[in-house]
Amino acid sequence: MPTFLSDPSPAFTFVLLLVAVIAIGVWYRFRDKTSRNRMIAILIVVGALLVIGQAFDSPREIAEKKVQAMVAAATKSDPDAFLKNVSDSFVAYGANKAKLRTSPAWDLIKQYKAEVIAYDFPRNLYKEISPNEIEIAFTAKAKAESGFQMRYCLSRFVKDPDGEWRMKGIKFYNMAEGGMNREDPIPGFP
Repeated sequence: MPTFLSDPSPAFTFVLLLVAVIAIGVWYRFRDKTSRNRMIAILIVVGALLVIGQAFDSPREIAEKKVQAMVAAATKSDPDAFLKNVSDSFVAYGANKAKLRTSPAWDLIKQYKAEVIAYDFPRNLYKEISPNEIEIAFTAKAKAESGFQMRYCLSRFVKDPDGEWRMKGIKFYNMAEGGMNREDPIPGFP
């Protein structure tokens, strides 16, 4: 499914709704058979496009859902559930998927009872690297009674041979200390 149909931008959705409102207004003004038929045709097309946008997930939307599943698994300190969304080709800060499974971060999450959340997935920073690789940006935060760790994340997702999108790599940045000029990994991860 083309991305502009499965993940329409807010501007595209606004234009579709505006066209529908105009079609209804024209029919209401003239109330003749021609304007009614045009209005019905436009409403069917607009409705179909909106349904397609809701029925199919784009790679960006899939990656966002995968990140949310990963942070939920991290909060539960469940490496197996987390690693379901990590590609076998994963590499970050010299670690691979196997090292990620035994990362000291899992013990830190348990010890501090940290809650991990991800938010702010800006659409304008989404990049399609190739048909089988994308990059998304988001903010991740781990909160505990003793404080919190917050990082801006750039994450690469790849379409694995089984057709599933999984994380291939991630880079962390501390926006308060150096911004996007200097990577700042999370202590103990990966």
